[in-house]
Amino acid sequence: MSSTQQKNAASSLKGRAFKVLPVLLLIAGVGAAWLLMKNSPRVDKVKIEPKARLVNVETAAFSSYQPVIEVSGEVKAARSLTLYPRVGGRVQSLESDLLPGELVAQGDILLKLDPADYQLTIREKQSALTKAEAQLLQEKGQQAIARREYELMGQKLSADDEAFVLRKPELAIARSAVDSATVQLQQAQLNLERTQVKAPFNSRILSRNIEPGSEVSTGTALLELVSTDEFWLEVSVPVSQLGWIVFPKDKAQGSQVKITSNTAWNMNSSRSGEVLSLLPRLEESTRMARVIISIDDPMALKPENNGLPKVLVGDFLQAGISGHELDNVILVSREWLHGDNKIWLMNDLDQLEIRQVEVLFRGRDQVVLKGGVQAGERIITTLLPVVVEGMPLKVMPTELASKELPDQEVASL
Repeated sequence: MSSTQQKNAASSLKGRAFKVLPVLLLIAGVGAAWLLMKNSPRVDKVKIEPKARLVNVETAAFSSYQPVIEVSGEVKAARSLTLYPRVGGRVQSLESDLLPGELVAQGDILLKLDPADYQLTIREKQSALTKAEAQLLQEKGQQAIARREYELMGQKLSADDEAFVLRKPELAIARSAVDSATVQLQQAQLNLERTQVKAPFNSRILSRNIEPGSEVSTGTALLELVSTDEFWLEVSVPVSQLGWIVFPKDKAQGSQVKITSNTAWNMNSSRSGEVLSLLPRLEESTRMARVIISIDDPMALKPENNGLPKVLVGDFLQAGISGHELDNVILVSREWLHGDNKIWLMNDLDQLEIRQVEVLFRGRDQVVLKGGVQAGERIITTLLPVVVEGMPLKVMPTELASKELPDQEVASL
């Protein structure tokens, strides 16, 4: 073999060696890694137990409860009227200023009309009555003479002829004239009395339309009055809650009502009322029922109501209507009810249980449960950020339970 051939063979062998070397190195690296993984120490998996969450609980118990339906409405007058005179004439005097807002008692004289014309009419009617009575007396004398003459005749006449002979028609006419004159005199006396216009009931004056010297007729509006004996509070009530309200029947009273004002009265001030009736038509816009509540002595005029706030027509007031009392029911705070009527319970395994409940009544602060929770079960009162069925729980120690915890957002169920 020539030297040239020897050089070419060496060069070819060297090129193949460069190509195979990286493959050998890769194989060696993989083998070393496999040996390290196979012979490396193993770490056993450790099961982490979930940490129990501290919560406050309240033991469910049976109790009695009287539902209160919280509603509101507007005050209206129970009785109001525009006062007209029964007779016409000139206003002679006003018994007081009759200013709007002034109180008047039933039977008080409010104003007087000039009585002169009516006094003259009485004298005229009295004279007519005297004349009719004299004519009756005269006719009775004529009838007595006729009877004696008839008896002297000794002749029996028919009933009709006898009536004419004894002047019975003339006597009837004379008596009728006396009755007519008596009625006319009584009417004249009544008209004279009506020149004094009196208050028909205890009331306040809303407006006055006359002055002394005004000429009035039976169509003239004198005063506008509103009764102070009673006002009505008309409130809107959901139809679903009407079953809790007692309406008067026979001699039974309606539900008692506590009336307050969020704006006009002192926070501790209230008035009492009583459910009076249910209006037969729903409100068109809200489809709610309308209930009438009676407020006695709204202006607090009676001694026993001295110091109580005055109720005015047009006031917008709040009312708490007391419903039927419930026995052996479970009450929970509204804050303990979550989502779609769900309660969080701590079961016998100290785990969280989410339970659907049936609500019988929803009050402002409490909810009455009809079913879903039994007496003795533990209700979770702590607001949890995340709730998972079966999560471990632990009752919070007393020293921590009294501390106020930061608010946290409750996860959706």
